[in-house]
Amino acid sequence: MENNPVFQKIYGKTAQYCSENEHCRSQVRNKLLQWRVESSWIDDILSKLEKDDFLNEDRYAELFVRSKVRQNGWGRIKIMQALHFDRVNENSAQKGFAALDENIYRETLAKILQKAEQTVKAGNEKIKEQKIMAHAASKGFEINLIKEIYKKIKEPE
Repeated sequence: MENNPVFQKIYGKTAQYCSENEHCRSQVRNKLLQWRVESSWIDDILSKLEKDDFLNEDRYAELFVRSKVRQNGWGRIKIMQALHFDRVNENSAQKGFAALDENIYRETLAKILQKAEQTVKAGNEKIKEQKIMAHAASKGFEINLIKEIYKKIKEPE
């Protein structure tokens, strides 16, 4: 099949797609389906892309985790849901989280909490605190970490 010129053309187009941005296996599979590639070729193309290192789910997960924390201010829970939605395997997702700098993660959450502290309006302090924590939780941060960091922000050093 790899000697087939049509296969080679599709493989080249897909390799180009993969070299422009990191993608997970399911995204590339969906792109091949969108291009109406013969279904019997899809797994062969995906395997060859992985073999040639155009497609690497570990690398994708690491980049995805890092960028969602830094650029989108997402927490682990929301990121894990997004990786699950993209059908990234559990092992690759765990490697992505393992590569995440915990200090950057905590700093991101602290910035979100500080900004919310300045902008959230409420009738009393307890309601304001609940709204701030709910906001951080909606971004996918773990409630225990939210409480820990919020407490540090509220306490003068």
